[in-house]
Amino acid sequence: MQDERQHETAVSNEPARLSLYDEMAEVVDFADAPGRTTTMAVETTDGDPFCL
Repeated sequence: MQDERQHETAVSNEPARLSLYDEMAEVVDFADAPGRTTTMAVETTDGDPFCL
């Protein structure tokens, strides 16, 4: 049986949320400045933290 309803798309005035990859890229771009030292901690899916 075919679905005859039109598929609706949510419309919002808010900007689309960035992917996690894009968010991390922005953080790295911000941190990559001369004279700035940054440590980033990341927690893996199994709960083991590690630092980049």
